[in-house]
Amino acid sequence: MTHAKLVVENGALTLRHGSDPLHLNSDSVASFFEPPAPLSSDQIRARVDEIVRGSGKTSTLPLTGFVLPGDTVAIPVSGQPDEVCRILLPLIAEFGKSGTPESAIRIICQSGSEGSYREILPSTVSIESHDPDSEEKSAYLANSRRGSRVYLNREMLDCDVIVPVIVPDPVGMAMRRGVPGGFWPEFSRKATQEKLAVEFRSDARKVRHEIREVAWLAGVAVTVVGLPGSSGIAAVAGIPPAEVQAWVHGRIDHLWGFDFEAQADSVLLEADAPGGLCGERLRAFLRLAGKLAARYRRVVLCLKFDDATIEAMEQELRTGKKATPSWNSQLKRIGTSASVSLLGNLPDDIADECEIVLLEEPEDVERQVNHAGRWIVVPDAWAVRARFEN
Repeated sequence: MTHAKLVVENGALTLRHGSDPLHLNSDSVASFFEPPAPLSSDQIRARVDEIVRGSGKTSTLPLTGFVLPGDTVAIPVSGQPDEVCRILLPLIAEFGKSGTPESAIRIICQSGSEGSYREILPSTVSIESHDPDSEEKSAYLANSRRGSRVYLNREMLDCDVIVPVIVPDPVGMAMRRGVPGGFWPEFSRKATQEKLAVEFRSDARKVRHEIREVAWLAGVAVTVVGLPGSSGIAAVAGIPPAEVQAWVHGRIDHLWGFDFEAQADSVLLEADAPGGLCGERLRAFLRLAGKLAARYRRVVLCLKFDDATIEAMEQELRTGKKATPSWNSQLKRIGTSASVSLLGNLPDDIADECEIVLLEEPEDVERQVNHAGRWIVVPDAWAVRARFEN
């Protein structure tokens, strides 16, 4: 079994595997989702220039009004390093033009990601790894209105200006809680992170308000936000901390929202990731597949699981003990709701248990779409936010 990448080009749909793409018949496709196209390097550079200088529509406040020559600048970062660096590199360059050299910039990243940033960023830029387990890494800032003692990364607080750069995952835990993340409690103590995780379940609104308050207490004027597209950054803007939540959710709905039509009877979902899909993205993909299996007669999945997920699923099948999360249970709910087939690396025994038909080759998908029913086709389905007519 193999995986095929579903690609939309000039309104045409193809399954790519090997050198010969397979074309899907447009007459069989009732509608399809076109993932947001990534910005080019020049487009990202232009938007970052607007953020720094306050020109155009991508920034409400110019960073040049807050970062003065001689200032040290802390940039706490959140997101995939390769995506974040597509914004960081032109941002560092623009700071240099405004009188802030690379040596005055401190990148604050999560523990374990510093190596990725060192591979991409200039060697003169300082990179600080934040360890929430180390009390020495955090310093007391203030008490919030709710009475929380606010601790933030010590290196970050020692700088003159703080400019967070975040590229939130559309389906991550922070987004489900309603907060794009990237500042506090991510760069605080572990005890604070655990406390807020509990409080989110009881009063998410107050916690979200407190997170915005902490940004104000730390003097953050602008957060630089990038939103992911199909294979890169699809949007970049400089947003005041109090407006980040609303802006991010609105833009993600615009970029990744899709209306599923009632007149189709079949759905093709595809998702791809280096090494295979796992974690929050796999959970989001299967959640969408479950919703669609309850509404449509036939569902075809093009999906490659990562090796660790396959191992966990096989162990659950062998021992009979449900894992957390139980991918087997989620697949079985989907498989028993509709006629579901899958092109990917799912083992035969798990497919049988979950009542899912395995497809051997991309040609099997092509034949189904081109010769049976009316289809809705959705590439990069892990990030899609479904809207239904009824």
